[in-house]
Amino acid sequence: MTNRKIAEATRTILAAAGAVSIALSGAPGMAQDLEEVVVTGTRIANPNLTSASQVLAVDSAEIALKQIASAEALLRDLPGVVPSIGPGVNNGNNGAQTVNLRGLGSGRNVVLLDSRRIVPFGLGGVADTSNIPIGLIERVDIVTGGASSVYGADAIAGVTNFITKRNFEGVQIDAGYRQTEENDGEVLRANLLIGGNFADGRGNAVVGLGYQDSKPVLQGNRPFGLFARSSVTGGAGGSSAAAPVVVAGGTLGTRQLDQAGTSLVPFYAPYNFNPLNIYQTPVEKFNIYGQANFQINDSIEAYGQAWSTKSRIVSQIAESATFFNTYRLPISNPFLPVAVRNQICAGYGISQAACDAAAATTNASSADYREVSIGLRRRFVEWGPRTSTFENEAFQIVGGLRGELPADWSWDLSAQYGESGQVSTIGKYGLFSRVQQALRATNTTTCTVTTGGCVPINLFGTPGSMTQAMFNFIDATSSTRTDTSLAAVNLTFTGDFGDLKLPTADERISSAIGAEYREYNASSAGDFLGSQPGELLGAGGADPAVRGKYDVSELFAEFLVPLVTDAPFIKALTLEAGLRYSDYSTVGESTTWKVGGTWEVNDSFRFRSVFQSAVRAPNIGELFFPVQTGLANRSSDPCQGAAPTTNSALRAICIAQGAPAGSIGFITAPAAGQINTTSGGNRDLDTEEAETLTVGFVWSPIDNLTLSLDYFKIDLDGAISAPAIDDVVNGCFASSFNPNLEFNAACSNIRRNTVDGSLNGSPADVLGVVVASTNQGVIETSGLDFGAGYGWDFGDMGRLNWNLNATYTFENKFQATPVSVNRDCLGYYSINCGNLQPELIANQRFTWAYKAFDVSLRHRYLSSTSIEPALRGTYLPAYQDIEAFNYFDLSGRWQATEQLSVILTIDNVTDEAPPEVGNDIGPTAWNSGNTYPTVYDALGRTYSLGVTLKF
Repeated sequence: MTNRKIAEATRTILAAAGAVSIALSGAPGMAQDLEEVVVTGTRIANPNLTSASQVLAVDSAEIALKQIASAEALLRDLPGVVPSIGPGVNNGNNGAQTVNLRGLGSGRNVVLLDSRRIVPFGLGGVADTSNIPIGLIERVDIVTGGASSVYGADAIAGVTNFITKRNFEGVQIDAGYRQTEENDGEVLRANLLIGGNFADGRGNAVVGLGYQDSKPVLQGNRPFGLFARSSVTGGAGGSSAAAPVVVAGGTLGTRQLDQAGTSLVPFYAPYNFNPLNIYQTPVEKFNIYGQANFQINDSIEAYGQAWSTKSRIVSQIAESATFFNTYRLPISNPFLPVAVRNQICAGYGISQAACDAAAATTNASSADYREVSIGLRRRFVEWGPRTSTFENEAFQIVGGLRGELPADWSWDLSAQYGESGQVSTIGKYGLFSRVQQALRATNTTTCTVTTGGCVPINLFGTPGSMTQAMFNFIDATSSTRTDTSLAAVNLTFTGDFGDLKLPTADERISSAIGAEYREYNASSAGDFLGSQPGELLGAGGADPAVRGKYDVSELFAEFLVPLVTDAPFIKALTLEAGLRYSDYSTVGESTTWKVGGTWEVNDSFRFRSVFQSAVRAPNIGELFFPVQTGLANRSSDPCQGAAPTTNSALRAICIAQGAPAGSIGFITAPAAGQINTTSGGNRDLDTEEAETLTVGFVWSPIDNLTLSLDYFKIDLDGAISAPAIDDVVNGCFASSFNPNLEFNAACSNIRRNTVDGSLNGSPADVLGVVVASTNQGVIETSGLDFGAGYGWDFGDMGRLNWNLNATYTFENKFQATPVSVNRDCLGYYSINCGNLQPELIANQRFTWAYKAFDVSLRHRYLSSTSIEPALRGTYLPAYQDIEAFNYFDLSGRWQATEQLSVILTIDNVTDEAPPEVGNDIGPTAWNSGNTYPTVYDALGRTYSLGVTLKF
């Protein structure tokens, strides 16, 4: 990192707008209260502690002002956070809402509720933030340095700690309603909080209830999402699983039934799958939360916490189809038009005489009976969209005792147990085996095998020709059950060492020491249908049974050593250090440590820095998840079209990967811009090692002005990761990696459809691009965080507060294997990158408080982004660059009485439409509806009304 680049970035940040960082001292009204805190980032209980870690807090006033219904909605806009799975993800939604700090992945940060882990969701060990009772949150602390030795090695990128309201007395009701200007996307939220003291003030109990109901926003209800657009041409594209049917196989190439339904012609009508997809996934959620504390005597307090959440999420995608599977089609199928039958016979080298004889024969034992293996792609437009319903339930119970010991020491003993369960059910997908059975028919009403009430299926008619009886026969719902649990015990002692202090310091040496035990269990199993690869049409890979567990025993210690007090140019100089020893049942022993310090020059200026070394063990999913075939975006295939007909080496590779010789010259581009890809867990995975550094300062040059600047750098070696799709494809076909076009190791990881040579087909038959998980990855990211806040007092005219937060990221590099590209996805998008991460994200807020009224303007800035440089020229020029975006949100609050306040918020005041980049330029989960809907606003201008009533 050069000094010039750091200076340039600093100037850019200072000139840019941004939003949620360091609050103004004493800022009233709705001003955001962001300050250095002493709770999160250390276990040392020292009232004079100023942490060396960068800790930011978002308070309940900001939460109320944003009028959000979930924790994910609060976090995804913060600089330094890359949006993860949430309501903006449709095809790829797993029913959870997760957080991704620094773009390192949701598995490399820890989510806490009142400084304790919450039970994970699914096999990946990550927390579902939808379990957070957002209506009861007092503040959110975000630590982005030095967190692994305090909370566990998986806190490589940091921790997010949700702090609930404590010692609450009274009743508070919060309710809100949001709707877009297009009259959709309604969100209703309501929270009830009841609390009070008991036993003459020795105890306090708080109970909270929450409800959320969010309605969907269809992509077809926005002009930029109405048509599935090709990222290559910009034209209305779509899927070759269409209506009328598309046929592929033999020497036919890819042909489609004409509009009259009489003969096969060149493919002309891709299916537009966009309109039924979703920009905002519907969510209905209930949660209940309770906590209590009771002072048993002067030195011992008992405390407890319990919460439970139940939610229902429904994602929706376009109608099912026979997709890219290979079927055995009888030449005597009763629905085959004569001309189509003759064309198929010719494409498979069947003479006309043999074709005519086979057409008249339905007896499979007859010598004249013929079947061909053929790709049939018929969209079930008559049926309605496919749905995935996620029904989630989770609970957690915490109980503990804490108290005082002699010599200014204290102790805290706690135990917790939680479970998370999900039943995911998919509908209107259809069964491959039933379609195959229904294709073998003696006439239009009778199948050759009648079991199950078989109804012959008509794949060769025009749209509208398929009947409900046909769908009833092929239909079946399928469910998968996933369960996780977390049990933990923690004992912590904290205090100081009597009069032990350095002669140059006034403060004593403080410490926190303790032990922790955690046990994780996770399992997932689909029903019979879901566990059969390729049986559910359009469902991607199967849901095989998975079961795994591990436990970890840990010892930890932290030390805070004041070095110098009240010396020239040193008001206070403090050293802090931490060490955590872990013993995993899976990978054995590891050690994580940190060292840092603060140098307070005077009352207005302070330096801070932390260095940590962390070792993360693989989670259950990374270890035990079976190899599975799914789908990933890719718009082209090196073997498609005429290219292999003029290059013998290329032709040889395509054939060696499984393409039949007769398909060369006829292999089509990936259907719907997607290919099969195969991945899974690896029981041989070991730990990954990270080094993180933060260096910065906090400066208050004048009253009511606070500035902070922090440099961060995270290096991760032995990263648990899999190659990008282009790493495999280019490793085989690119001249820079394989100049002689020899069949190398990368080529062996591409497995083609043995009927049509494509990378599409049944997951049971076509693996596509195989990407295996290893410990060979290297990840590097670095950048600057900047915060500022100032307040102007206008006397009788009120007060104006301004605060700013920005993150300028220098790099976010990822190399999956030593022979993979060392790819920097920062500021770039492509199928090889995750969700989009602009170089600069900045938020700022201006709030004017006048008597009972507050008016607040929030501005969010995202710097420009571009297509990955190696792919420039591959896509439509207009889709290769996204300009910088500015969003403005306006809020007004009226404190009508001491008990009643009303907030009105208009998000995206200028109604900015998202950038259009087509549908297959990035990963499926993130690049949807022709844009990146989790990064850019696809809903448009929205209106929210919130009411708070206190008793």
